[in-house]
Amino acid sequence: MVPDLSEVLGQDRADAKNQIRDWLSPGYPNKPSVASRKAGEILNFAREIAEKDLVLACDGQTVLAVGRVRGPYEFDRSLGFPHKRPVEWLLLDPWRMPDPEGPRTTVYELGKSADNLLELEQRLFHRGAVPVQKPRVTPKPDTVSSPSLDPFTARVEAILRRKGQVVLYGPPGTGKTHRALAVANELAARRAFQKSFVDLTAAERVTVADGDGLVRVCTFHPGWGYEDFIEGLRPKTIDGQMVFEARDGIFKDVCRDASARMDVHYFLVIDEINRGDLPRIFGELITAIEYDKRDRPIKLPITGSSFTIPRNVFIIGTMNTADRSISLMDTALRRRFGFVELMPDSAVLAGRKAGGLALGPWLDALNARIRRHLKRDARNLQVGHAYLMPPQSISSVAEFARVLRDDIIPLLEEYCYDDFATLRDILGSELVDAEAGRIREEIFGGNREEDLIQAVSFEEMQPLVLDQEPVDSALTGEPPELVADDAEDEGDTDFAR
Repeated sequence: MVPDLSEVLGQDRADAKNQIRDWLSPGYPNKPSVASRKAGEILNFAREIAEKDLVLACDGQTVLAVGRVRGPYEFDRSLGFPHKRPVEWLLLDPWRMPDPEGPRTTVYELGKSADNLLELEQRLFHRGAVPVQKPRVTPKPDTVSSPSLDPFTARVEAILRRKGQVVLYGPPGTGKTHRALAVANELAARRAFQKSFVDLTAAERVTVADGDGLVRVCTFHPGWGYEDFIEGLRPKTIDGQMVFEARDGIFKDVCRDASARMDVHYFLVIDEINRGDLPRIFGELITAIEYDKRDRPIKLPITGSSFTIPRNVFIIGTMNTADRSISLMDTALRRRFGFVELMPDSAVLAGRKAGGLALGPWLDALNARIRRHLKRDARNLQVGHAYLMPPQSISSVAEFARVLRDDIIPLLEEYCYDDFATLRDILGSELVDAEAGRIREEIFGGNREEDLIQAVSFEEMQPLVLDQEPVDSALTGEPPELVADDAEDEGDTDFAR
């Protein structure tokens, strides 16, 4: 197999072709001329085809699709043919070229037949092709001031480029929905307006984040089905008679709009994706959402219509692992998604206190107790930092007490299945009366703020050795040093521009 060509493409053409020919030679014993010709075709594909060139995907003289090259050569070893060029497809209806042209080669430059070029032009501009969007007036490249993507957004973007869909998963309260929307808004804004979402005007934000904009949201639940997501038959009364009419689901709507605007990226954020019956909801899309199978029309079983998932549609799902583990997700779908884990992050609480209680160290100590005493699947049953970040920041003991009593303790009671002995081991005997099987509600009463803070000040929060720094830097309230998860995912990329 020919390896990544990135380094070879910078060489002189003759040297580059010879190197590729050497890689191909074992597959063409006693046929050096064939290996040399194939090497030239691969080099033309990777280097000679320029961005914005029109390309025709053909089967002999039948044109299967017409597209415009949108980026440089890419290498993806997960594919059967790992050498790629990003393309925006403009025409997907097959047609035949009027004149035979081109030898039977993989890559060939058209142009000898004026009739073929005229037919191509007429199909692009006069016969109902997907309209080519007029270029927007945007700053010149050296004046675009969008900052580089943060490491998390860059990582998600890299997965979307490779797979087309990703799931953010983790315990409750880890900001999965918030991060999913933030990533979708940011990537959609950079693609459509060449600037960060925070820099958009009010009108531009509506284009991105409005209910029918580039970023759309739905929530799966047990009542959801194929008819809500793709298409289905719905009852309707006409002249007193009930009939059934076909109605498109949210994903089919997104794909239709995206097909008409291939110059931008559309995102569907599916909250609580694991709460739906995924095989039933996705149906034949289990195959069609694979990124290398996009743009291939499939026949829908209900209406019999042809349906295509464009390459500019991306799915970001969120999954609460306290409800369901990733291992229980349908296997066929699981391998078609990328996954990014979000865990409790006390660093975002740095400097936040409720009275004299540092919230970051307290959350770390609480989760350490959960992991120690719940044991089975305890990592997925931790408490996320979002519980301590309500719309108005916690700044008093009274606000902390409300969150603890109304949000966190009920969650832990559910985790413990009414096992108050385990609940006492997690929260302490000053909060839990294990023998009576109850929470000591009286400690949340007025004028008992100091007692409450004393009750929740776990021993894990104290330095192990006096006059030394705490073992865990998170307990100091200072954010830990950020380390990129994957160096190749850092920074901005063409995907988001």
